[in-house]
Amino acid sequence: MREINWAEPFDKPLSGAAKGVLATMMCLPESDYLTAEELYSRFKADPPMVIDDAIAELMSEDKQFLICVNGRYAVNKMKLLEINTI
Repeated sequence: MREINWAEPFDKPLSGAAKGVLATMMCLPESDYLTAEELYSRFKADPPMVIDDAIAELMSEDKQFLICVNGRYAVNKMKLLEINTI
């Protein structure tokens, strides 16, 4: 069986939805600085509530992987230094 390496923040496990949102925003330049509605359209298979929960998780006080500026979400680039491949 093939081993899969996930990007995982140190001591801060993320849900699958949060990993998906974060990975999409990190890997696709056009996916950074999006509104919630734009994120909903990128994840059409998931209901908006799932994306809202992922955003809330990524913005939580203990994680802070996303920031919100004028209603647009962006990856907190300084937090990327904490990401570890396991």
